[in-house]
Amino acid sequence: MSGEQVPDGAKREEGGDVDVRRLRVRRTPSPDLGGILGDARRRAGLRLREAARLAGISHPYLVQLEAGQRCPSVTVALSLSEVLTLTDAEHAVLLGTAVDDAGRDHPARQLARCQAVAKETAPDPR
Repeated sequence: MSGEQVPDGAKREEGGDVDVRRLRVRRTPSPDLGGILGDARRRAGLRLREAARLAGISHPYLVQLEAGQRCPSVTVALSLSEVLTLTDAEHAVLLGTAVDDAGRDHPARQLARCQAVAKETAPDPR
């Protein structure tokens, strides 16, 4: 078993099984994405920090998106699209680059949010 390769991000559990819950395929953003986001932000008259705050993301993350180094999650893409008032063509490029299994959209985080809401809304057993 020691010669068998384990995909990036996956860990080998006891017994030799591969835990793929953390496995994710790295995606390369569209070459146009950074320019689209930067141009739209400037068109909206927003500074980086202000745009990031309005979109609910960190300033460094927006810098990485504008530099074409990261792909946003679908949730972040929708938020940016609204904050930056993207054109239909810009919106299509952004959503085409967005990933549905990362960041806020990662299945484990969605499950944790659902469990937290269920716990908050559950009747008190007393």
